[in-house]
Amino acid sequence: LDPDSQMGHHFFIDSPINGDRQRALVEELIPWIDVRFRTVAQPEGRLLLGEGAGGRAVLDLLGSHPNTFGHAWALLPEAITFSGLGALDLYGSENAFTDDEGRLRPATRSPLGPRHDLTHASISDEVLMTHTISPEGRSGRPWDAWRASFSSDGPRLKSTEWPFDLETGEIKPAVVTKWSVHDLLLRASLDPAFAQTLRTRAWIIGAERDEFYRARGIKALADALGI
Repeated sequence: LDPDSQMGHHFFIDSPINGDRQRALVEELIPWIDVRFRTVAQPEGRLLLGEGAGGRAVLDLLGSHPNTFGHAWALLPEAITFSGLGALDLYGSENAFTDDEGRLRPATRSPLGPRHDLTHASISDEVLMTHTISPEGRSGRPWDAWRASFSSDGPRLKSTEWPFDLETGEIKPAVVTKWSVHDLLLRASLDPAFAQTLRTRAWIIGAERDEFYRARGIKALADALGI
């Protein structure tokens, strides 16, 4: 399956910008395949597997369609909660670029020994790179993919769809609230059936010090699920 759009990974989310990707997969493509091939047309015959953006996608697909998919393996899933969007907490932070002490928030790293990291890029670096490549939001990089998938203002991308000010990094609560509809941790806390599906039928594989700080979101979701 091709997970890419002009903006990057579409996470198989139904969105105004990317279209009804999830509905098309579940309601059109899978039935089409089942009619034409000798498949096991039951949930136990369908295993979802994804890494990074794909890891996030398979958790959403499994939890949203437990009667279509049987299990999911998610390797280092990204953007599963906006309280742990890499090193950034969109809900609890006032600024996306710097922490309370004015230090730049890191975006990518390499571990140096047991306690130190080498920071390759900060969040402000990543945002600047993304915007420089394509001010229209078609860079294909993570921030443009997240904006296209989690925003509800489509079909045209606008600067207001960033969850923070591009120049100052100041968080925009109204945009974050719109994004929160796609927060898997928040959804699990509000929907017991969704949480139970992930708890019993999903395997989430992480690492303590991964390159993109995804472990923060993974741990938060695991704690919420009690696993």
